[in-house]
Amino acid sequence: MSDVGTGLAGPEDRETCYRLAYEVFYEEMGTMGDIADHEARRLCDDVIERAHLLWARSNGRIVGSLGILLGTEGFPPMFEDCFDIERYAAIVPRSRMAINVRFLVRPEFRATGVPFSLITAAARFQNDHQVQLSFADCQPHLLNLYQALGFRPCAPAFDQPGFGVMIPLVLIGGDHDHLRAVESPLQAQFEASEIADDVLAAARGLLPTDSPAVGAAVLGDVSWADAYEILSRQDGSAGVFEGLSEQEVQQLLEASQIISCGRDQQIVLEDQGTRTVYVVLDGEVEVRVDDRPVARLGPGQPFGEIAFLLQARRTADVVARDDAVRVIALSERVLQRLIGSNSELAAKFLLNLSRTLALKVMGRGSMARPGSP
Repeated sequence: MSDVGTGLAGPEDRETCYRLAYEVFYEEMGTMGDIADHEARRLCDDVIERAHLLWARSNGRIVGSLGILLGTEGFPPMFEDCFDIERYAAIVPRSRMAINVRFLVRPEFRATGVPFSLITAAARFQNDHQVQLSFADCQPHLLNLYQALGFRPCAPAFDQPGFGVMIPLVLIGGDHDHLRAVESPLQAQFEASEIADDVLAAARGLLPTDSPAVGAAVLGDVSWADAYEILSRQDGSAGVFEGLSEQEVQQLLEASQIISCGRDQQIVLEDQGTRTVYVVLDGEVEVRVDDRPVARLGPGQPFGEIAFLLQARRTADVVARDDAVRVIALSERVLQRLIGSNSELAAKFLLNLSRTLALKVMGRGSMARPGSP
């Protein structure tokens, strides 16, 4: 990759970005089709129209974009609610806030420097506008990436139409201690960012103590033992971690996330292009096809395996049935990395995953029909 650059989109560039959004969000991910202009192959809504739009080019071609909403221009009501802006506005004025939206990169450029170039450009833009709180949201499988940049969960998980459960995040630009602690590559971009000590302390104090998502590796000894007992269950329901040692389970989950969901939150959406595999840790989830319940899954049971195994789109919706559901999210990237680095462990896990699917097809699991999202 060469000749990569970023910039602020003018009218012509914005149209190119809208067409790229159609390719990524609708054609690849299977979402936002209700607002897409299918005849023009263009995707633009009120959110992105009002955003400052950054582009990334490689060899003259736009290959990614990222929108920024500035608090000086007002936030849409839906974002006010999702990020609990009112609570943070009690200590930091909206004029010192920004929200990152519609971040997208062409598939072939996601493992290159393009995503970070856009993120860096967004950080510079926000620092230039004296932003102290930078908000964003992400799907569970991207949480590790955002936390490595310095973002932290800032409010309960929420449902975003077309995407399912999302984790709301905030980066406090003047929290240099935290950026250094996580070795954020954005430290240099926020070097000049200043925030009063009392405001910083208050902002930190607003971060939820009960995060909607945590790394599986941070489980304490007691809760980890409970989790391991559930995940390695051998009660005839073909636990996906059956036969794995505690060390092997920890290795598998070290880059994964535990997501907390409330009743009726959508964890998986039918026809979506993501391929994360989930395992229920607490509570129950319900599998729905055409809004009709077809199965319930409890602790130790996986879902999302067909999309991963067949590299296909989701075949059903999955929603939380209880007020306090926790699921482990095993991202496609983590599983693919495992296949390449530890073939023996990968073989055990994939065999268990195949067994759970076979039992569902045979009608012996909790799935009432062949298939799983």
